[in-house]
Amino acid sequence: MKLEDLPKYYSPKSPGLTDASASTSKDALSITDVMAAQGMTQNRAEMGFSAFLGKMGISMNDRARATELLADYALSRCDRVAALRKLPAEIKPVVMRIMAS
Repeated sequence: MKLEDLPKYYSPKSPGLTDASASTSKDALSITDVMAAQGMTQNRAEMGFSAFLGKMGISMNDRARATELLADYALSRCDRVAALRKLPAEIKPVVMRIMAS
């Protein structure tokens, strides 16, 4: 399953106005398969998955979570940059949150 295919599982499907039954191919992914794949992805790459869901407009909570995770990551790495290293300790978190958003 490609990550780019995930948004189609969140949007409603168009109504089928025919007598034909829905596709029941054995190769088709069920919603259970999709949810399991999402759980595994979120466990392994929380920041990236939250950023993707936020960018696609699927979840505003994930958009905020991605910004928070990015700010925390930036705060843990900011002492490598001389200009940021000189900032007072109480200002660093504010600057990192602004840069993350």
